[in-house]
Amino acid sequence: MQPILERRAQRAAESLMDNESLTEGLDTEAANILLSWGIEHARNIAWDTSEVLDDEQAQTIMYLRLRALRRMMSLVTTLICCQASLDAAGRANSLEQIIAQAGTVYGPDFNAPDETRLASLLQAPLNPPEAWIASLRAMLDNKTANA
Repeated sequence: MQPILERRAQRAAESLMDNESLTEGLDTEAANILLSWGIEHARNIAWDTSEVLDDEQAQTIMYLRLRALRRMMSLVTTLICCQASLDAAGRANSLEQIIAQAGTVYGPDFNAPDETRLASLLQAPLNPPEAWIASLRAMLDNKTANA
């Protein structure tokens, strides 16, 4: 079963690596951090199908979470690239959309960050973008680790 899961995980990761639009507009370091985060989740999503032998059934199970992952990555990229045109409400709305997608990506154990942590991230500068992406990831990863 492990070779099957590894192939699924590799295909899921490659689907992100082949989609340049997920990081378009980010500098190399920010793009690499976002892509690394995405690949880790894509692989985890694939490994979560360990009880499923049929690849088509596994693809169906993974589809919604991988779609949410791509959407989350796109939202992060858009927020960073369009930050100059966003007011505080627009930035908050973008972060809410990211959190909503994270709920699907991280799975049933995900707990949205509390208002204090969200406010802190909203007030944090988006430059350098790699630092902001790392802070977002730490916030979301921490919340699932404590669930």
